[in-house]
Amino acid sequence: MDLLVNLYDEQFEVLSKEISGSDEYRIIRMLSCRKYKLLTFIKESFSESWASEVESCFSTRNPRVFVAIKDEKIIGFSAYDATGKGFFGPVGVSESARGKGVGRELTIYSLNALKNDGYAYAVIGGAQNAAGFYKKFLPIEKISSSIQNSIYNRKI
Repeated sequence: MDLLVNLYDEQFEVLSKEISGSDEYRIIRMLSCRKYKLLTFIKESFSESWASEVESCFSTRNPRVFVAIKDEKIIGFSAYDATGKGFFGPVGVSESARGKGVGRELTIYSLNALKNDGYAYAVIGGAQNAAGFYKKFLPIEKISSSIQNSIYNRKI
């Protein structure tokens, strides 16, 4: 099931202003010259299909993917406009860094980027297993028709 986020919702506006960063890690927009480092991380930690989805984010001069770095190693990533325009995800955080706010912060970075690119709403695709995570901090609405009619129905 897909989820919808209103990027002009007051709850999201407040979240966007609260991002303060962390002393433990930093978040940066990924550079194309380092894409294989990220793709390797994604293949090893998550899946090849996520890596191929994220690879499409490097087709522009300003890649549509953020990474969390700790001790010069990637500990997480978030992408947008990968599967479709206005789509957020995938997002992933290494097991050792989970539960520390990294995924939340990466999500907000990417959603802010979508808003800055002119989108009023973001779609979080295929989020049936992650809806509980997003519900903790985002103003989400379920797109019930996406259960039967999803962009992901075109996957091979």
